[in-house]
Amino acid sequence: MKQDVIVLDEDKIREIIEHAKRYLKDAKYYGEKKQYETALAAVAYCEGILDGLRLLGMVEFKWPSAKENQ
Repeated sequence: MKQDVIVLDEDKIREIIEHAKRYLKDAKYYGEKKQYETALAAVAYCEGILDGLRLLGMVEFKWPSAKENQ
């Protein structure tokens, strides 16, 4: 079985993060339009992109806890 190697440099990671930002912007837009299902889907895509990068070790962050948000 052939395995391809994918190299993610800083520019590619920034590009992927820009996609996440666009999904977040979409989520806010649809939330304002009271299209909550679409807003939820968009923010879930955003979170998935960020979590994927984090799990691959490409970015470092932690999600704030409910206690930290108070």
